[in-house]
Amino acid sequence: MYECKKSEQYDMADVPTYEEVTPHHRQSGAKHRLVVLVDTSRPKRNQENEGVEYHFISKNIFETDIHNNKFIEHGEYKGNYYGTSLDSVRSVLSKNKVCLLDVQPHTIKHLRTAEFKPYVVFVKPPPVERLRESRRNAKVISGKDDKGSAKPFSVSHVSKNV
Repeated sequence: MYECKKSEQYDMADVPTYEEVTPHHRQSGAKHRLVVLVDTSRPKRNQENEGVEYHFISKNIFETDIHNNKFIEHGEYKGNYYGTSLDSVRSVLSKNKVCLLDVQPHTIKHLRTAEFKPYVVFVKPPPVERLRESRRNAKVISGKDDKGSAKPFSVSHVSKNV
């Protein structure tokens, strides 16, 4: 497999912004269910089951797998690793299912191989002002500020709405 860490040309390569592809036709009777499990180094919680919510692996194994390029993407949150492994994607593909991934743009270069042959879709966000308006409306509906704290209650809230 192509290893981006060993290629000086990796960051200089372009990812096509448009590439003509053939339409995907699902087989009749195929289910819509799709599961790619994320690996994590955090401890399993009581209600969680291995292979259902996550693949739980030790921090040492996770770091070794990072070094051996076994992850499409990985990151750290609150001292624990989380990542999507190549094996998890291969597992889905081996069952003749479609694997839908939400990855960072730089990861696409790693996925563009004969093995994975991805369809790449970039979703254009709405204009910034529309995003701001949506955010303001969400605050009004939820009654929470940017930090997730509830706004203090006052009698004026009731009198405005009566």
